[in-house]
Amino acid sequence: MLTRRWVVTMAVALLVSSAGLAAWQGCRPAAQRQGFTIAWSYDTSGQIESCGCSSNLLGGLSRRAALIEQLEARREVLIIEGGHLLEAENSFQLFKGEIIIKALNEMGCDAMLLGAREARQGVSGIKRLEALAEFPLVSANLMLDGEPWGTPAMVLEVAGNRVLLTGVSQPDLAGPDLPAGTGFAAPQGSLDLVLSSFASSATMTVVCLEGDSAWVSEMAQLYFDRADLFLSGDRSLNARELARAAAAESSELSSDWELPNLAFQANPPRLNTWGLGRYLGIVQVTPAARGWAIAGENRGIKQDLVPDERIEAIIDRDYVPQLAEFFADFADELVQDYISPETCGGCHVEEFREFQITAHSRSAESLKSKGRLYDPDCMSCHVVYDRETDRLHSINCIWCHTNIKWNHKWQAMEGFVTAPEKPVARYLPEYCVICHDPLNSLPFERHWPQYMRFIYHGGDLSQAQQEAAALGLDIDEPPPDLTGMPAAQQSQ
Repeated sequence: MLTRRWVVTMAVALLVSSAGLAAWQGCRPAAQRQGFTIAWSYDTSGQIESCGCSSNLLGGLSRRAALIEQLEARREVLIIEGGHLLEAENSFQLFKGEIIIKALNEMGCDAMLLGAREARQGVSGIKRLEALAEFPLVSANLMLDGEPWGTPAMVLEVAGNRVLLTGVSQPDLAGPDLPAGTGFAAPQGSLDLVLSSFASSATMTVVCLEGDSAWVSEMAQLYFDRADLFLSGDRSLNARELARAAAAESSELSSDWELPNLAFQANPPRLNTWGLGRYLGIVQVTPAARGWAIAGENRGIKQDLVPDERIEAIIDRDYVPQLAEFFADFADELVQDYISPETCGGCHVEEFREFQITAHSRSAESLKSKGRLYDPDCMSCHVVYDRETDRLHSINCIWCHTNIKWNHKWQAMEGFVTAPEKPVARYLPEYCVICHDPLNSLPFERHWPQYMRFIYHGGDLSQAQQEAAALGLDIDEPPPDLTGMPAAQQSQ
């Protein structure tokens, strides 16, 4: 992948006048301006890989690298990583952040915006990420230990153009309880300082904005005549809307975007991207007689992209073998009431047989086969932790039949048990979407009656049958992600 020389990185402690900087740059031989591409990704949220769940989710660092390499085969690419690199504040997420930084190094990332989630890692966490990064971490309004962050902006030389890159975050996004030593200054004052000092030294100015929709729009309008392009991380979109932007059955992005703030906006030029690393914002920049011709789109990190071997090697070497070390930090968050399905099968013979056919009975094995048995992002929906034996198991009967407890077995032996009410007795999706949400089981929303039929073992299926008819589905056909399974395993 292409690499480029930084013309200058602006450090707050070493501010030079814009005139002096322009004079220094003027001594460099002028290069002919050419068009280039900007690859912009915001909200990776610790999503290192494509999920292996039923929808085979978009996303993943290795596929993103493959897409960027395709772009680089056509023209030079400026690679910018937005804020929200991590999902939460804990040791495991910071570890994932380090893996993501290593992958970004391999991709040839040019700069990364430090945002609200990075600030929540505290001073030491930010410095851990900075120590690993082979590219500048930029923020015009991040404060550490009462001082402005050391790299508020930078200028990069791209295809004969000098591109000024800076960014600010909405302070409210980080919340009031940031770790000691971290905070955000007023974004307007910080951005004014950078633009007044350095904009004249560049031929193009790119401003990254991290905040909610109203704030991002207000900032873009306020600075529309002082920047050529705004790259935003809009926190107003929700996961369900984002998933619905994909085709219903194939995890392919719809070519007809229905979400206006994910579409490129021409005036002022702005592209928002978001979605747990599943989308890459692509901006085509072409020199024009006056300024620039700019066009952009969000592109899905599709399954047909061949994963980049270098990124896969980082994951296999530095990520997967370390997962078990973090298990103790998450064990208490897992379901711990465990009754084996075999115990229930002593009385419920037919139900047990039908349960064994479903993927629920093999949920732990599916993680183990992918090296993800101890991945906290997967465990909450795939495994039950039995604290008594310190073992992980696939989800069991009481995962769905939540009101069944140990005394049910003894009451049954005494002959006076009353069958507990089953949470899925009418086979409705409300309980299932805790795990089968749009981001982890995209076909479920449209095909839930077929999923219900697949796990059916007694109870009221009438509402699922009615909904299947309304959706034009054959309820006895397997749902999309089960197509191709042997017929003996499809039938109930």
